[in-house]
Amino acid sequence: MKDSLILIPGVGSDHRLWEHQVRHLEDLVDVRVEILCRSQSRAETVAELLQKAPDRFALAGQSYGGWLGQVVAATAPERVSKLMLVNTFSRQNDAHLDTLRQWIDQIDKNQLIPFLDNALKDAVHPHRLRDHEFVKSLCAMQHAFPQEGFRNQFRAIINDYETASLLPSITCPT
Repeated sequence: MKDSLILIPGVGSDHRLWEHQVRHLEDLVDVRVEILCRSQSRAETVAELLQKAPDRFALAGQSYGGWLGQVVAATAPERVSKLMLVNTFSRQNDAHLDTLRQWIDQIDKNQLIPFLDNALKDAVHPHRLRDHEFVKSLCAMQHAFPQEGFRNQFRAIINDYETASLLPSITCPT
């Protein structure tokens, strides 16, 4: 039986974020991508993941996924065998929280798509912005993500941002 690997993408991202990794790891591990955007509560989201997850698994999370991964590993250390965190956060950051509130404001004004498109220049390296296929696929992924999913993910972060205090509880290789 193969080991299990769960991949959690960042805000507004889906399975497409991890396509390359899934394609190259699926022969080695039982790999799956979990899209977690139903709840505005970090605790509920972690519980949802743990309910779906096998008894023991490795976990990789990017940004929002890494933020959740820290909590999963601290909450259920007996279940998480390895943890990989990519471009994530743990300490209180008021500027980041203000940005998330601005995103929610754009959702409330039904302006999320133009806001997403405008934010690309700040989120993507200038060299990659010239890669039209990459930008097209990134925009397609984000445009397809449900606005309520964006709102729920942003609210979960705002409602319970800090994870730095949990880091000493993570016992698996990270």
